[in-house]
Amino acid sequence: MIDQNQMAIYRLDYMMLRFSDRPKKIFDGLTSNTMDSPKNAFIDNIGRTIAAFYQLQKEEDVYILIHKKYYQRLMDHLDKFLKLTKVKVERKDHSIYFCLDKDDAKDAAFIFADGLMATEKTMVSCDEDAFNVYRLKHGIPLPGIDFDNELILNVSEEFISFKKGCYLGQEIIARVKYLGKAPKKLAIVKDGKKMTSVANVDGENKGFAFIAN
Repeated sequence: MIDQNQMAIYRLDYMMLRFSDRPKKIFDGLTSNTMDSPKNAFIDNIGRTIAAFYQLQKEEDVYILIHKKYYQRLMDHLDKFLKLTKVKVERKDHSIYFCLDKDDAKDAAFIFADGLMATEKTMVSCDEDAFNVYRLKHGIPLPGIDFDNELILNVSEEFISFKKGCYLGQEIIARVKYLGKAPKKLAIVKDGKKMTSVANVDGENKGFAFIAN
């Protein structure tokens, strides 16, 4: 646990990437949401997740936060598109935290959705149980922790724009949305199988899991 006078944060195994030199060319055609939305995802041609992420647009550049295990998969996916567009991707040396007290995170270099923050300095972190309890109480699953390469519709429509123009995987996403429904959904369950971020919440053992929709 951390001292009561310290900000309640949990350090994530995440990294920051900066996309520069007209990244709109990449984000318009390869991501499922618009650049001004806080959550987005690179998906493949059948709508499965390559990397779901949090994003922040600053002038013409786009900064994203992804789980480190997504990095090589994402770069392999983007390789030919980066060569064609000459968009640059740069790893930034920031520590990434989940902030349980979002109002106290005003001094962070970057503030993203759901309390994710990026800062150049290393800070004292709370324990994993407090981190999981908070997210389960507030319904906040995280990419790379609670889901990986699922169909993005199984995860949340927060990562998708249904008004955006054509992008890779859009046909599958639209077909599932308008002609049927996502086969699974990510939910908080009690004592279920394949739960992630498990914690005791108000006397009950809970976690995130995919269930039939």
